[in-house]
Amino acid sequence: MKIELKAGPRYRLFFPEKSFIPGFLLVTVTAIAIFIVYIAITGTSGQDENKGPFFPENYAPGYPDYSVSQLEQLKNFPLPRYKAGTDLRRNFPWYDFLYTAYGYDSVHQLADGKFRYPGWNGKAHGEAAIALEKELYDHWNYYFNIPTPTYNHGKFRNKNSFAGAIAAYANAHPEMQTCAYIFWAGIKPKQFGYGPAKPYIRKNSSIDPCADTTYPFIERDGLVQRQILATLFESLPDRDSLRKIDFINENGEVFGELKVSSAEGYKGHALTTCFTGDADDQRRQRAKWQRDVFKKYSTQFIHTPELPGAMNADFSFYQVSAFLPEYYPEYSVLRKVNTPIRRMYYSTPDFYPGDVNHSIFDRYSFYHGLDCIAEGRKTEIALGDFYFSPFVSAGWFKDSLNYRPAAWLAAMKALAMMGAEFYYPAYFNLVNPAKQKPVDPRGYIYQLAMPVYAQAVTSHFEYAFFHSRSFHYDRDGDFLLMWRKEEKANRFIIYASYFPRKPTQENNIPRSVTIDGQVYKINFRQQGSTYLLDRTKPAMIKFFQLDEWHESAHPSYWSQDIVVEAELSEGKKLSLRTDLNSSDTNDYSHFITYAVFPERGTQLQFHFEPRRDSVYYIWIRARSMAKESSTEIMIDGKDRFKIDKIAFGEFRWYAVEMKKAAKGFRLNTGPHDIVVRGLDAALQVDKIVVSLEKGRDE
Repeated sequence: MKIELKAGPRYRLFFPEKSFIPGFLLVTVTAIAIFIVYIAITGTSGQDENKGPFFPENYAPGYPDYSVSQLEQLKNFPLPRYKAGTDLRRNFPWYDFLYTAYGYDSVHQLADGKFRYPGWNGKAHGEAAIALEKELYDHWNYYFNIPTPTYNHGKFRNKNSFAGAIAAYANAHPEMQTCAYIFWAGIKPKQFGYGPAKPYIRKNSSIDPCADTTYPFIERDGLVQRQILATLFESLPDRDSLRKIDFINENGEVFGELKVSSAEGYKGHALTTCFTGDADDQRRQRAKWQRDVFKKYSTQFIHTPELPGAMNADFSFYQVSAFLPEYYPEYSVLRKVNTPIRRMYYSTPDFYPGDVNHSIFDRYSFYHGLDCIAEGRKTEIALGDFYFSPFVSAGWFKDSLNYRPAAWLAAMKALAMMGAEFYYPAYFNLVNPAKQKPVDPRGYIYQLAMPVYAQAVTSHFEYAFFHSRSFHYDRDGDFLLMWRKEEKANRFIIYASYFPRKPTQENNIPRSVTIDGQVYKINFRQQGSTYLLDRTKPAMIKFFQLDEWHESAHPSYWSQDIVVEAELSEGKKLSLRTDLNSSDTNDYSHFITYAVFPERGTQLQFHFEPRRDSVYYIWIRARSMAKESSTEIMIDGKDRFKIDKIAFGEFRWYAVEMKKAAKGFRLNTGPHDIVVRGLDAALQVDKIVVSLEKGRDE
């Protein structure tokens, strides 16, 4: 097991030495205060963004006066292309759809300066959220999110409310997998007969590790949360009695009276004077302290017969990870507060790199970049936690300050190479809506798409993903190279990306890299490139790209053509070859990989789903190794068409024709498949295209 993190003179991680800076405290006054101080110190208020050329295709249509709703954008984005039968888990939308699903064009300002939101928190608002969530569930591999019970437990019975309408939909569709996040810091024990208005976790006396370590007051917090969840479960009678919600996440960002989110912030504090031993011993004791407190709370409502509806639910705390050990608890101890997944513990770090004025790599203040995550993964993997599930946000500022789609897509692929199986995409509202309109979700809805595009790529190397347990990380300035080697095989998954500091259209940059001791030249893109290198047969190396169709613009501007490389066929017994367009046998900056048909009847199979009902044209890029070849195209298992006279020589485009003209097929937005069957052993196929265009350039 080996992870290479090449720091050297080219870069280093920045860790302040004498201060504890916690993870971003969501939905708390502390977070807002920190953000205001950050802006005051750094001057990051918007005047510095977009230095250099401005490219409108990097933003949602109409920016800054958006012209397409968040739902319509999602429905128009090209769909992620998952491999059929993928076993990858759904993603957890850590979004408040109260904000994300609202149409802010209807907002108006009153005479007193306050803003009014027609329909806010009502049934129609809930139905808008349901439509958005249904799209995310059906096409983007997300759980269906139920509004947080912490603040909505009194509304679930009212089907005319925002929360009630969503809960009613979840109950009416028990087949849907659901999730919800909860806020320990937001509960009010007094409402349920347990004493104070604020949760006990906010008091040091409730968590004193040198007093009563049964933590009876923390138990009360857990009992309050049990009653809150029970209120939700009462509105879900038709769902599984032992799994009313499939996945619950606890924010868990308060630990006593200090403005820190973990026990490690109490290092040297009077509260921990009973901890003894050397520095490492005391560090482990602090982590056990937090684990015991967290467990005392969570076991009151998770996996307990006292709350059957959560008996079989998955459960996680936010920000349980091995990164930044200077500030966060010993991971080897704390990790067991989360529900095991695939017989291991998935860490939950936040990948919140800040805004575009900063490097996506570095760690500074409460923002955490790729270098930071990679460093923490070393410890996690050494403990046997080979995969993880990060919280991710490209920024919760105005759109011009958030990371652009290309950079964010590349970053999500980088996390996948580190072992991210699924994501908690997050976005936060930090303003008082009465005094200021929230950030328009039409600008940031792309953030929900990018992790899914990345996860869909993972599905195409899923076997290698789950049969490789370490990664290599090599950064040179703004260029990042990563790779994983499949166990017991000479196959590699390679990732290459370019993160320019200033807006640029420069892309597909060739660079020489070292993979397992061998030098290759490959291309780096802003949206990230994922390659498979197969050296099983040294005399016949195979190299191909899994995500070539991804573009660097906002997904609203991506091509609606469905271009599928032959090497991504779902069919069996696929035989591939790679040709280089260079005399250098290791130059893969210009290459072509294609399928060969070793015998008659060999076939390729592709699944696809168009984004609109329309007439489409089927194209195949092919050639023959004989005088000419033929192939048969079958669409949806019924329509068969033959393409004759595929010529010897260069690859060319051939259309499915009728009466010597390209034939159009009326296809709806549902799932479809295409089978390409070879009618001889000389056929070679590069790619298939389902296109809106009747013609096609070479």
